[in-house]
Amino acid sequence: MNTKLVDSIVQLIDALPPKEQKLLHEKIERKQNWQETKERILKRGQAIRERQGDDFYDAIDEVFHQMREERSQELFEACSRKQEVKR
Repeated sequence: MNTKLVDSIVQLIDALPPKEQKLLHEKIERKQNWQETKERILKRGQAIRERQGDDFYDAIDEVFHQMREERSQELFEACSRKQEVKR
């Protein structure tokens, strides 16, 4: 660990005016809060996945498959109409 660097940083922080020190502490606190929030989100996501099991992902795959089929059918019908107009 570079103790000289750490000591220099501490001296710089101590030399800041009170308002700037407060701003620095708020920014550091926000970063820590963001990391805590991220951890809570990840834990909740894991709990949801455990509660719902793989069925949830299977359902999403089925929805995607169905949407692709519907879109393919729409494209086929649009192309067919275009061919009829040309005739």
